[in-house]
Amino acid sequence: MSVAAARFLAAAYDDVESAYVWYEHQHAGLGAEFVHAVEAAIAAAFAFPDAHPIVHRDARRILVQRFPYCLFYRLDRDGAILIACVVAAGRDFGELLVRGASGAVPPTSGVSAARAAASEPIVHHGRVRWKRW
Repeated sequence: MSVAAARFLAAAYDDVESAYVWYEHQHAGLGAEFVHAVEAAIAAAFAFPDAHPIVHRDARRILVQRFPYCLFYRLDRDGAILIACVVAAGRDFGELLVRGASGAVPPTSGVSAARAAASEPIVHHGRVRWKRW
C-alpha cells in the first residue's frame, strides 16, 4: 500500500509539543532530537504502513527510537495515515482506550472532541511540516 499523506489529531500534535517542551527543559537540543525520532517513526509508517502491530481494532503502534514513547496511528479510509497520539510507552493502554474517540486510536485527554476531529494535514510524502516549533 502506498501512503502519500498523513494527518495528526490535534491531541497528537499536542502530545509531541508537550514532550518537546519537556525534553528541551531537561537539556537544550533534546526536544529537537525527540521530534526527529518522531519524524523517523512517521517515515517508517509511510514506508511500511501495514508492518506495525495492530494493538486494538485497526490501531497500530510504532515505538519511537531512543525515547520511551509510542506513536499510535491507523490507516484512514482515504488511504492516509491518521496519527492519533504520541504517548509515553508506560501509559496504561486501558486508560488510552477510555479517552479514545469513535473507537479509533485514542487522542490525548483535555482536548475537545471537535478539536480532536479537526485534524489538518501537516505531513506529505513522509515529510513533517511542524507549525509551532
